[in-house]
Amino acid sequence: MFNRALVGFFILSVVNSTGCEFRNESKPSVLVVAVEGLSFSSFSCEGDSEEQAGFQVFCDESVRFSHAYTPSPMSQSAVASLLTGLHPMDHGVRNNGHDFLQGRFLSVAEVALAQKYRTLFVSGGPPLWRKSGLSQGFEVFDDSMDIGPGNYYRPAAEVFKLFTNWLELEREPAPFFAFTFLSDLQFPLVATKDNDGTVREKSGEAQLQEIGESLESLVRYLKKKRLWNGTHIVLAGLNSLQRPESDPYPSSLNLKSSGVQVALFIKPARKEKDNIIQWAVDQNVSLVDVGATMFRWFSAASPQASVEFLSAKNLTSVLIQPDPSWNTDRLVVTESAWPGWMEDVSPRVAIRQGQFLYINDSQPLIFNTLTDRMETMPLRPDDPLWNSLNSNITKFIGQAQLGRWPGMGSPALEQIDVAKEIWLEREFNRRPRGDERWSRWYLGRALQTKNWAEVLRLSKRAQNSIGVYVATRNLGQFAPLPKDPCVRLLIGRRALAETYRTDCDDEAILNLSLWIAGRTEAERSSGFEKLSRVMAARALNQEIGRMNYLNDLRWDVGQEWPTGPSPIDFLFALKTLEPHAKKLLGILDSKHFTF
Repeated sequence: MFNRALVGFFILSVVNSTGCEFRNESKPSVLVVAVEGLSFSSFSCEGDSEEQAGFQVFCDESVRFSHAYTPSPMSQSAVASLLTGLHPMDHGVRNNGHDFLQGRFLSVAEVALAQKYRTLFVSGGPPLWRKSGLSQGFEVFDDSMDIGPGNYYRPAAEVFKLFTNWLELEREPAPFFAFTFLSDLQFPLVATKDNDGTVREKSGEAQLQEIGESLESLVRYLKKKRLWNGTHIVLAGLNSLQRPESDPYPSSLNLKSSGVQVALFIKPARKEKDNIIQWAVDQNVSLVDVGATMFRWFSAASPQASVEFLSAKNLTSVLIQPDPSWNTDRLVVTESAWPGWMEDVSPRVAIRQGQFLYINDSQPLIFNTLTDRMETMPLRPDDPLWNSLNSNITKFIGQAQLGRWPGMGSPALEQIDVAKEIWLEREFNRRPRGDERWSRWYLGRALQTKNWAEVLRLSKRAQNSIGVYVATRNLGQFAPLPKDPCVRLLIGRRALAETYRTDCDDEAILNLSLWIAGRTEAERSSGFEKLSRVMAARALNQEIGRMNYLNDLRWDVGQEWPTGPSPIDFLFALKTLEPHAKKLLGILDSKHFTF
């Protein structure tokens, strides 16, 4: 496979680096730490707090790129660019869904493996899985994890532990190329613990602290094992998860600096006696350039771009001295194919040239970021500078056949907004605006918060007789028992139970009935076990669906989740069944169930 992949590429012999910290007196190793959502503004090198000690070591011992941009806010696409040195429009991985890296594209991992490096990829969770095709060239591609309520990703500490355990397996030291992907920042509502075991508050900042502590532990390990100096280490954000108030688009579609300017640090390998390299590079670079640089570390030529202005730049020169060797007025391209993934609309493309940002919408937007740091005041079309820039960049857009983005319809954008209103607000104080799906979401939120007046109103609107019954009972009023056979199986006349059981087709309620009124202990135990499995699977799908919306629909999961409340969700709110709901929750030991 590797002979095929290397056809056309002249692999030079790697210059051996000597020094007591270069294992086996051989080639420097390479480690990439790619972090979902680690933007340029996530942390500062100006401070020196214990909370960001893991990041501070990169501030102190590496080259910091202050104007680094991702080629795409879609992390699957960005990682493909890191591994190929190509833009998404060239390597073909443009979203986090069905796109995958085809075997005809050469990856850095394949070059490393051909040069007898050990190769490893560890994924921390969504949206990076083996189906992306990113596994080519990796001896081990570890994306296997047990997903369950409250366990949706691998924390940074676990990802790094898998990496260090893998290192320890090799009896004879050998150079390695390892790629680790951290998913933590997508889960601000999951609690974390610090090194002392203290539970942090649920927030994005807490997850950032978790990553910082884990990085600090990783650095200590590498230094203890005398691997730190002899390893090229890349710490890179893949995108930003923050949506600015001034922008109407979700982070998956935002091409302004707030969405695509990422943290990027490169600590080059060095001999122990060499001085520590520590400076900043303030010129525009792309993560595509990092891919090309890694090819150079393996003395290989990176794949060629389809058009010249998309060619990546080798960053090796600024790892030796801080002055860039490339044209500082070069074009840096970013795209988001999220519109096509969601609603079959062409990708949105942005081009940066020096201080100017050009967004290729139906009506192009041009920002002078030197005078408009927040990128809220586009230049006017009658401005001579606008005409000059538009004319210049349009030439390159034509070469690369980058179409103008026509905009999107409202469904996906509005669903994200409504989802965040429902699941991030502490107070339930809004009402649905007419969409049936939104109404189901609001109904679920009202049921969860026990807002019985709202449950009653929305259930009547949806003609949900079970919801009307439960809400009315909880408001202390009389309500006739619904004719639904599943409800009557639980609450109706025992003499007719078998008839109701025959007519009821709800698996959860059938098993609940067996648990409550089974004739034998074995029957009751079986009912509870099956009910537990059904409820756990449903709760997991619901939670993953909610988190997908809170992450701006970045994951390749079905958008049919989350759904509205099921009949058993309503019935568990009745006082007669509430003890069974509490028992089930207690045994499953999960705070993520909301029936």
